[in-house]
This record gives sequence, C-alpha cells and structure tokens, in this order.
Amino acid sequence: MEVGRETGFFEYHQYTEYMLEEYGLLHLINDPETTVPVKVAVTFDGGSVSRFLGHVMGGYKLVDQRAEHPLTKEPLFGESGSDNMQSHAHCFPIKIALAKDTKELYKVEFQEFVQFLCAYKQEKGLKITFLFPQDMSSIWKKQVEEAPLKLKHSHVISVQLQVQH
Repeated sequence: MEVGRETGFFEYHQYTEYMLEEYGLLHLINDPETTVPVKVAVTFDGGSVSRFLGHVMGGYKLVDQRAEHPLTKEPLFGESGSDNMQSHAHCFPIKIALAKDTKELYKVEFQEFVQFLCAYKQEKGLKITFLFPQDMSSIWKKQVEEAPLKLKHSHVISVQLQVQH
C-alpha cells in the first residue's frame, strides 16, 4: 500500500462462497449435473470524497436468474427472471480503496482481486462466469500488464471484460 492510500477488504474466497451460498447459487456451481454456468457481475465504481481524495469500490452484483432470496427462497428476480435486476440491493462490495482514482490504483489495488476471480472460476470447473459491465473510465483504468484484458462489446453500452490466459 502506498502513502496516501488506504484499503479495506473481505477475504475473497470466504466472502464469495458465503454470498453464493446465501443466494442459492453455490449448490448449482458444485452440482456435477449443472451445465449452465452461474453468472455474477463484477463491478468497480468510485467517486470524489474531496478535491484530492476519492474512493474506488469493487464487488459483486447478482445477475443470475436462478438466484433465490435468502429468507424466502423465492426467485430473487421474480417469476420473469428480470424484476428488480437494476437494484442496488443485489450488490456486494468486497474491497474499497480510499485514494485518488487512477489507472495505477486499479493496477496496484485490484489486480489481486481479478486474479482471484480467474483462479476461482478454474477451481469451480468453469461453472461460474464473471461478467464485467463497467463505465468506460473504469475499463480504461483497469487494464493491467500482468493480466491483459480483452474488451468485448455486449448488447448495451456496457462492455464485458475477459481475462486472457
């Protein structure tokens, strides 16, 4: 961590498994009969705290239509599979950095998280897919040398990032 930068985060593996379990998705990933990977969006966003300080937060957003409400076990996105899809209530921050929002910040502070996502996907036998719908500024800053990212346009203005191995 550099001078003028502070971070806070949850342990990636434990937090990810807990979230997936609570929303009824972990058993799908671990089920040998599952053929359609679980989809989870990974988002990064930030803003200014003051003239010289900002914050960037990274985390998950549930988007898989098979997700269940943790208390009622009803479909999280309703019977249609798309109700409340835009809700912030389905977002789960995993790491925050208090610092100026720069390309270097993403390279230094969030590269480890992206590497975890690649390893976790492999660990789970490719039964989970991480989508990266970002605003363009976040995408430009997020490209890192050790894990170059390939941009691929989706059907909306957002883009999906995939790590090349």
